[in-house]
Amino acid sequence: MKCPKCGGVLNKVTVTTRPEYGSDILNDAEQVGEIELDQCLSCNGIWFDANELEQYLAEKLLILNSPKVGEYKELNKKEGRCPKCNQIMIKKPATKRAGFLIDVCEKCRGIWLDSSELDKLENKNFSFGERHALVSRYLREIFKNFFSSKN
Repeated sequence: MKCPKCGGVLNKVTVTTRPEYGSDILNDAEQVGEIELDQCLSCNGIWFDANELEQYLAEKLLILNSPKVGEYKELNKKEGRCPKCNQIMIKKPATKRAGFLIDVCEKCRGIWLDSSELDKLENKNFSFGERHALVSRYLREIFKNFFSSKN
C-alpha cells in the first residue's frame, strides 16, 4: 500500500498488547494480543483499519517516542486518498477532544494519522497515574537490562 499523504511505502508494524498500561513494539513474555498497523517509511504516518484506532485507545496502547519527520509537517493540510479503497478521505475531529482533525475514509472507515497525531491522542488517553506507571515500568526495564548485561 502507498501512503495517502507523501506516496511512500506503508510497512506492517505489529503492536503487542500487555496486561499493564501500555504496549511496546518489542515482543515479551507478557504478550496477550496484537494489532497490526501500517506505518509510512517516509513520513511516519500510521494507517488504522476500521475500529483499530478505537481498539488501540481502549486498550491503552502506546508507541513510545514515535519519530517526527519535520519536512512533512505540512502533510496534514494535504488531501489524501485511502490506501485501501482509493477514495478521497475527509477531515473529521479526532476522538478524545484532541483539538485537531484526522483523515477518515467514509467507505472503509479507515483512519490516517500524521506522524505527530498519534502522540497527541495518546497524551489525551492517559491519566497522570497511568502515565507514571508507564514511565516507571519503562525505567525498570532499562535498569534491568543494563544490570543484566553487566553480569
